[in-house]
Amino acid sequence: MSKQLQNLSFYILFSVLFLASVMFKLEALAFYSKPFIIPTIVLYYALTNQVKTNDLFLISIMFFYVGDVLALLNIPSFTKLD
Repeated sequence: MSKQLQNLSFYILFSVLFLASVMFKLEALAFYSKPFIIPTIVLYYALTNQVKTNDLFLISIMFFYVGDVLALLNIPSFTKLD
C-alpha cells in the first residue's frame, strides 16, 4: 500500500470515528479522534504535492489545528470575553 493511500485511509478512518462520535454523543471518542484529522490532511498534502509546498498554507493549517484543539479542550477562560 502506498503512503498516499495509507494516509488517505487514516483520514477516512478518523473522520468516520469523529462523525460517529458526534452522532452518538460520545465525547471521549471525539476527544481522541478529532486531533488526528488535520495532521492527516497536512501529511497527505505533503505527500501528494509535487511542487514547492505553500508555507502560508501550512502555517494557517497549523494555527487552525492549535485553535481546534484548544476549542476541543473546552476551557472556559478561552471563551470568556471579560
